[in-house]
Amino acid sequence: MGRGRKQDITAPLTRSLVFQREYRARKAKQLADLEERCRLQEEENERLKKELSMLKRRLERCRCEVQEEDAAEAQMVTQEDPRHTPESMISKFRVKVNLPPTSSVPLECREGGEVEPEGRWDPYSASCCDGYIDCRNLVEEPEEGRSFSRLSFERGR
Repeated sequence: MGRGRKQDITAPLTRSLVFQREYRARKAKQLADLEERCRLQEEENERLKKELSMLKRRLERCRCEVQEEDAAEAQMVTQEDPRHTPESMISKFRVKVNLPPTSSVPLECREGGEVEPEGRWDPYSASCCDGYIDCRNLVEEPEEGRSFSRLSFERGR
């Protein structure tokens, strides 16, 4: 039950009464809009939660399948050939390097001439680097006016 006297509905609206009604209408509309937006956000949130749970289940299934496949593959590889152990897999990536002994490499004197060691190094020999490097185009060229020589590659001269 309201307090005071009854409103006179036939009375003309005053300026303050018009502003008050407009303000209340704007507030009611704003509140309705916010409630609608909140409802839409809650619906989207529920939809996204369902999608997330579905994707998590799918991911877990895929992980299980991949683990089973990896285990089966590892078991099959080790049963087929014992050389496929982790140690043997690493050892195939090791590089074998055989360098010629230092006594077989020609040395340069300060006067500009070469000092010939006992067994002359032969770049055409396959045993010099065991076939890892193509030594045939590797030539030693003395430079004029310098007391050292440099190694260079012949380029179709």
